Amino acid sequence: MGKRFFKSSYVFHSFIVAFILIIVLIPILWTFLSSLKQRVDVFSEIPIILFKPTFNNYGNLIFGDHPVYPYFINSFIVTGGVVLLGSTVGLMTSYGLARFRIKIEKHVLFFFLSLRMAPPIAVALPLFMMFSQLRLIDTYIGVIFAHSTFIFPFVVWMMTSYIREIPYDLEEAALIDGCSRFVAFRKIILPLTIPGLATTILFAVLLSWTEFLFSLVITGSNTKTVTVAITESWGGIVVDWGMLTSFSIIAMAPVIIIAFVLQRHLIRGLTFGALK
Repeated sequence: MGKRFFKSSYVFHSFIVAFILIIVLIPILWTFLSSLKQRVDVFSEIPIILFKPTFNNYGNLIFGDHPVYPYFINSFIVTGGVVLLGSTVGLMTSYGLARFRIKIEKHVLFFFLSLRMAPPIAVALPLFMMFSQLRLIDTYIGVIFAHSTFIFPFVVWMMTSYIREIPYDLEEAALIDGCSRFVAFRKIILPLTIPGLATTILFAVLLSWTEFLFSLVITGSNTKTVTVAITESWGGIVVDWGMLTSFSIIAMAPVIIIAFVLQRHLIRGLTFGALK
């Protein structure tokens, strides 16, 4: 009886997982197939599954009159700066909130949470006005600071919970042995938070790479990111679906590669603290 129940439960859960994967992967697969279609196949009234693939859309994006690699360079610079700034400052802030007794700790954490709850459109206009006065529009520093406003609270919330799961006895033993607070943090806390930090960095990359509103408001011709550049694939009258879908696939590729590279740390980070 137990084996039958376990087998039926396994089949049921496998069916649910397969159903969810189909829902998630079908739009991505259809986008990829559309990027390989010719214009006549894309605008066919009956969806065409079997067709002669072409890579002209990718070739036009990479080697055409208006190549897309400058936008990717901008996105890499912005995302790298956001991750470096957010992970460094956010990790230090998380360590202070997790290790030192602060009377207003709950209020500080709620303040960071409220920053994540605030609608981006409510912050975009004040940021634009402030950055205009500071002459940070269409600069990498301005875009990095703008993205950090919603990524920094996320890093603080994630890393505070991870650091709290690390026994304080390990750090206390290092302090007794003569290590300073910074050395104990670098040699004890930082190596133990790598799984959680990798997970946080991955989500920070996803948030920064796919952010559209702040990038649209703050960037210009010199710092335009991928998400803003994709919107230029929309024509005035007819949408070039081949270019739009191929651009979308290329834009997804870096995030997918990073997810595969950090997959081991991602799984450990998501389950960190779940089991004692």
